[in-house]
Amino acid sequence: MPLRASQPDCKALLRAAIEQRTSVDNSLVLCSGGRSKRRRSLWSSSRASVHALLEAGYPRETDQVLEKASSRCGGSDEILVYRYKARFIASDFRAALQFADQLVQSDPAEAQFRYWRGNAYEELKDFSSALTDYLNSVQLLGEPSSISPQNFYDISRMYAALGRYCDAITPLETFVFFDPARRRTAQITKLISEYASKGRCDVLYAGGSARVSRLSLPGMTGVNTLIVTINGVSGNFLLDTGATYVAVTSNFGLKAKLNMENAIQLPIKTVGGNIVADLGYAATVNVGAAQGYSVPVAVLRGSADPFGNRLDGLLGMSFLARFQLNLSSQAIELTALPLR
Repeated sequence: MPLRASQPDCKALLRAAIEQRTSVDNSLVLCSGGRSKRRRSLWSSSRASVHALLEAGYPRETDQVLEKASSRCGGSDEILVYRYKARFIASDFRAALQFADQLVQSDPAEAQFRYWRGNAYEELKDFSSALTDYLNSVQLLGEPSSISPQNFYDISRMYAALGRYCDAITPLETFVFFDPARRRTAQITKLISEYASKGRCDVLYAGGSARVSRLSLPGMTGVNTLIVTINGVSGNFLLDTGATYVAVTSNFGLKAKLNMENAIQLPIKTVGGNIVADLGYAATVNVGAAQGYSVPVAVLRGSADPFGNRLDGLLGMSFLARFQLNLSSQAIELTALPLR
């Protein structure tokens, strides 16, 4: 949020803001002519003044200046970013959404743009669309172990806002998984317990324990491969704590008859590059007697062998976060975590 001045500084702030706006407007008058390189240079020289105007607490005036910049100097992602921030600070969330949407269209692989659009959707109470953008943002950020807790919390809040309390637990458990001693705070423990109570998740989340041997597959050494059963269909999987979701090939997804989530698509990294996946849900996912219920599963489009070595999928955090995981040279051990 912009810094607000105390009452005695209001006149000084207003005078400074007017000076900043005058400075920008003068540059924009020059911007109406000349070559595009010259125009970009003039916008660059005006950037600090625009930032100062916004920080002084004049978001609507800032956007008016930026609208001139777009029409006279040409549009850019940087101008759109400032316009998004100005309108969001001014609580004009519909306008902010339009600018965020333009940014996403300009660079669909930029996680921050997705996140900002999710913020705007959330303020407009469109929690389903906000959830989609928050999920995509986390996917684009990469390894879940290094992602900010706020990203997981945002996803959790959207699930809760939609009344999907058991789904709201998994993002929190995913964050905790990578450093339980530090991350399983009293606040997170309380929140998980509240969601478990509201969704009656104790018998609908995870149960049991298992100790299974690694699966020996040709060409795969030094990795954790195992048999996983999804909706009664078994396949060869790679255990991957760097994967946010359980992920499967399109053929395996068809055999497992997953319940697909409408309109949610996710970018998934594979050995062959980035692939689009559709988000679905498995009624059950089993590793031996360890069982997860209503587990999010990403179904990869197109490629016949996206994981290599004819693997059927990855056993990712949407299942693993529900369990205490122990890996030894002899076996893979899973024990369901208590929710309260």
